[in-house]
Amino acid sequence: VEENAPPGVHIGPILGDDGATFMGSLWVAEFDDLATARAFMKNDPYVKAGLFERLIIQPTRNVAGKPK
Repeated sequence: VEENAPPGVHIGPILGDDGATFMGSLWVAEFDDLATARAFMKNDPYVKAGLFERLIIQPTRNVAGKPK
């Protein structure tokens, strides 16, 4: 995962209320635009292997923390 990670990234599991049950994965990453993000994920080895049931790529805005 790390060698494929884009800059400004958080990658980790989504866990159930018990803190142990795996429910999915979350990536938060910086890309220049939505098309670049989609192209990056299209080439992700896990995506290519069909390991995800569903993949959602949506833009977001940081409203807390350090501004760029």
